[in-house]
Amino acid sequence: MSTQDKSAALRDRRVARVIDREIAPIWHDRFARLIIRNLPSRTGQFVLDIECGPGRLTTEILQRTDRTTRVLALESSPSLIELAKSRVRPEWKRRVYHKPGTFDDIMAMGDATYDLTLANLVLNETHDIGSAISEMRRITRPGGRVMATMPLHGSWEEVEDIFAEVLRDAGLKDAARRLKRFRSVRPTPESLASTLQTLGVERSDFVIEHERLQLLFPSGREFLFAPLIEHGPLRLWKAIIGKEGSAAELFWKLKEAIDTYYQGHVLAVTLVAGLIHIGKPDPAANQPSLTSEFWQHYPQLDALWGRLATGGASSPFDGFGDDDLDDFDIDFEDSEPTPAAPEPQPEPEPEPEPVSQPEPAGEPKSRESSYEPYLLVDKELPRPNFSSLPTIVDDDDDGATAMFKPVQAQTPAARPSEKPADVPTSRPRVATPVPEKPVDAPKPRISTPKPRAKPRSGGLPVGKPRGSGLPRGGLPIGKKRRSGVGIPAFKPPPKGDAQRPATGEQPVRNRPGKKPPPAPRKSGTVPVFRPPTDKKK
Repeated sequence: MSTQDKSAALRDRRVARVIDREIAPIWHDRFARLIIRNLPSRTGQFVLDIECGPGRLTTEILQRTDRTTRVLALESSPSLIELAKSRVRPEWKRRVYHKPGTFDDIMAMGDATYDLTLANLVLNETHDIGSAISEMRRITRPGGRVMATMPLHGSWEEVEDIFAEVLRDAGLKDAARRLKRFRSVRPTPESLASTLQTLGVERSDFVIEHERLQLLFPSGREFLFAPLIEHGPLRLWKAIIGKEGSAAELFWKLKEAIDTYYQGHVLAVTLVAGLIHIGKPDPAANQPSLTSEFWQHYPQLDALWGRLATGGASSPFDGFGDDDLDDFDIDFEDSEPTPAAPEPQPEPEPEPEPVSQPEPAGEPKSRESSYEPYLLVDKELPRPNFSSLPTIVDDDDDGATAMFKPVQAQTPAARPSEKPADVPTSRPRVATPVPEKPVDAPKPRISTPKPRAKPRSGGLPVGKPRGSGLPRGGLPIGKKRRSGVGIPAFKPPPKGDAQRPATGEQPVRNRPGKKPPPAPRKSGTVPVFRPPTDKKK
């Protein structure tokens, strides 16, 4: 083996391991679920798995069928065949055979050979889906099944929208048109149904399922460098660009655009997985159609869309008749339709009450109310009694302020200074005038002397300023502190020169913890403090 062959085989083994470990769990297996849940429960089947890959779907078929079922698995990559063989248990070795081959090899196979023909993510790589399905039906026996999965229209939608903007901004109009054409090639369920009808498949012999999935990527770089993208749509996007522009520069712009659009969010890419399920009828076996077996799993939907499970219709709408109307709460009486009640209008904002004025002498006007209840109930709602509400008038304030002022009960009388004015109103009413409240004039501030506090025992005499008659230097030292002794409140001295302190005397500040000695009291006179003589001197 040459050096190039060795390097190619090594590269093939690396790609096979990447497909088996990183791509198949999130790509092949999610599409294979559509096939696994529709496997027919029959014995002795001969199954063909076209391009089985690492053999994950083949292993599921062997595990879910009986011992008489045999499987032929085709795969073109030798490394993938080795991985597929490594998954086979010892008890399955006589039931499965792995053969190198591609999808084109089925054209050399005989007619009516297999009971179940499978192709998981194979038809999306072919250009003519109709011819591929026709060949799969040819090699399938009557009474057998054909199942194929593929991504449908809408897959990779978020990323391809951004990629189209990148191509337009770069001025690559031809590449943008090729991308648009490539996106339109992906089939839709409706186009697949029309293709099958063109091949002559009856509507009761095929079912097309589709399921919406999502792939999550943390950023644009993680998306472009993911193995699924690298070995999947990235190759097709490079072919779309061609030689018109630089692929590296355009994909770098695509990465920056994804990070800008999904900043702070996770990139969720949509996948639409589709399954084509075809049943080949066998006239001799007298078996029910494929649609009948399918709709047996959904009886309520079957009753709504035509009772296909019982063979009542060949079209989803043919079996829907008058007997099915009992399931719906619809009234088909011949009576005239009752007019629908008008929608309630929003209640208008209340207008401010006009200033009530005394009516001129004469006959009182009739009081009418413009209140109309909404037509939400059959009988009329009770009307409010406006006569029980007090009438509040204040010329200085508006109506909202007057509601919070007390109303004085007085004899109703009209103001002599005001003249009756014609105020238009839709609700005339007899107003009860209220005399105008006089405005209080500002009161002059009159200083009222507070009552004098009585001098406490040992305190300074009332009427004398602190320090009056005391020697310079403060209170005498050596006197004990008595309980209840405090400094009385200051009292301004009376007018006159008799009680004024001598010129040059300074007020004495009380020292903390020292109290002046009590002063003798005389009846009828204000005691005058006399400083004691210092015995130490």
